[in-house]
Amino acid sequence: MKQHLIFIFLLLLAFGCQEKTAEVVSIDAIFEEYQQFKDRINPIEATKGGNDAYNDFIANYISDAYQEDLRKNYSHFL
Repeated sequence: MKQHLIFIFLLLLAFGCQEKTAEVVSIDAIFEEYQQFKDRINPIEATKGGNDAYNDFIANYISDAYQEDLRKNYSHFL
């Protein structure tokens, strides 16, 4: 009886102390988010691809804010 209690305690300890893993995100959601990011950073390509949401936007490709946004988002998708 004592061995059963020790065994149950060890099982509870092993499964109760597991670290939570990252939230599971579907690959479709990741690709959709990436496509929206790509359209936002390159509005001309977005317009050529049929997305007219960025027709009135011109990206400032050499600004520091634009470059920092690229670094942050590419790191996120990496």
